Amino acid sequence: MALRDVLPGPGELTLILLAVGALFWAAQQDGLLDTGRTVENKPTVVYSAIGGATGELVSIHYTNAIGGTDDVLVALPWSHSFTLSGAEYLRLSVQRKGTHTGTVRAVISVNGSILQEATTNDPHGSAMASEYAR
Repeated sequence: MALRDVLPGPGELTLILLAVGALFWAAQQDGLLDTGRTVENKPTVVYSAIGGATGELVSIHYTNAIGGTDDVLVALPWSHSFTLSGAEYLRLSVQRKGTHTGTVRAVISVNGSILQEATTNDPHGSAMASEYAR
């Protein structure tokens, strides 16, 4: 069997290249590929957990800068920021431990504007905010 018998013909190769190009185009449109943004114009994401009693311990689960998730046990108020490099599904969950009363807010902001927020008044409640951001 010769090598030319296993390689795709010109028509098949054209279809393969078109399909790969379409996949790359779609990924860039969805923000899955680096869009050429510079550090200066990449959006800044800020997660905040506020309210309740100062020093109240809460468990926080959030989407990090590389699309994974992190879990932390922190005292209120709490915030965390990072630079968004492409489109990403952002999620922030604040779980109360049942030691205090009052309202706790989970807030996701992008470039200073609130993208999504959630609240809980339950001492054992959870506030979960999530949104797709570019």
